[in-house]
Amino acid sequence: MEKKILVTTIGIGKTILSAIARSVYTHNPNRVVFVCTNESKEKHGEEINNIVGPEKDFFIVSDPSNADRLVLECARIIADEQKQGKVCVDFTTGTKAMSAALYAAALALDIETTSYVEGERDEGGIVISKTERVKTLMNTIPSAILSSKRAIELYNSCFYGSALEIAREIRDRIGKLKDMSAKAEALYLICELSYRWDSFEFAEAAKTLNIHDKSVLSAMGEMLGCAPDVIQDNIPRLIEYLEKLTESLNPSLAWELLRNAERRAKTGRFDDAVGRLYRAIEYIGQLKLHDLGLFDGENFKLDKSASLPEDLNEKLEKGLPLGLKDVFRYLWHLKKNDDSLANGVIENDELTTEFQVALAARNKSILAHGFSPVGKENYEKLRKLAEDLIKRAGIKEPDFNILNIKVRTLL
Repeated sequence: MEKKILVTTIGIGKTILSAIARSVYTHNPNRVVFVCTNESKEKHGEEINNIVGPEKDFFIVSDPSNADRLVLECARIIADEQKQGKVCVDFTTGTKAMSAALYAAALALDIETTSYVEGERDEGGIVISKTERVKTLMNTIPSAILSSKRAIELYNSCFYGSALEIAREIRDRIGKLKDMSAKAEALYLICELSYRWDSFEFAEAAKTLNIHDKSVLSAMGEMLGCAPDVIQDNIPRLIEYLEKLTESLNPSLAWELLRNAERRAKTGRFDDAVGRLYRAIEYIGQLKLHDLGLFDGENFKLDKSASLPEDLNEKLEKGLPLGLKDVFRYLWHLKKNDDSLANGVIENDELTTEFQVALAARNKSILAHGFSPVGKENYEKLRKLAEDLIKRAGIKEPDFNILNIKVRTLL
């Protein structure tokens, strides 16, 4: 059976013992930890020993009026006690700073149950002895608000998977609360949309936008900082855009790869980023070959009228796949290639020096064929080459971008 631990405070007031006794009786813990001052321990310690079972401990705070310091001390106490069992917190007695600090620490460490003792008061505002009752707080909403803050921080930093996991927990926790359900659902849908989109699961991303609940749409608008009608107007367009991205030869995929690389770089994952850029550059060449009727999305077709190097001609005759370099070599040798797209990539049947240097960093990375990290500088060089190539290919930049979907408000 899991050990139950109560962490509470001791003040110096005359009537606190009855409240402490009521709290201990209600929670029925195996262990009690008292956060107190030397003065309060000396004044009430002996009597507390008489009303509390055998396992107890006293933690003397350094400064009962320094709230910031107290939060840190209370958090350390709770964290240490959590190693031994399940912690609940009562913040009834003690100075205001001590009670506030203990409650704040409990929320920060996601303590499920906190409580305080209330009761009937006399003319002086003092709780009358033996009228005390424990008021238990399950911390559902405060905890959800704190969790949503973390989810939004992760989301806006492009850690969509982590944000989605927290948003799912929030929805499960408060999804049935009338005043909170729409916002919880909205946060979850925003996170799932971006996670699926960022993972190239475009069809699944589109499905998340099948929203008919106006309260959820309104909550989404509030979180994204725009009017609900703007959300409603853009959802059909975004669904259409995402569904078309499932087509293997959609030019917008080149931009998606570039932007995905930018999101990876934003999180410091430059090796992952250059992998996307490499694919974007290769894909641009494939699109050009498709325009010339020489690539169907899977297979390359030999243009028999072209004068090609023996190795390239042999690969095409055998129906072998072409990598990035060979795709642009093919374009470079074609008589039909009058727009010079390949001329910026290939020179004298080889990659240009600029591309060789940029791609060498990728090929030497741990995710390709080597052991050297790519680094920000190499990523930025390849990103510029990829973006310039997309623009030279005349591929229009899409209207939609995950990076522009920023969550601005909490639950």
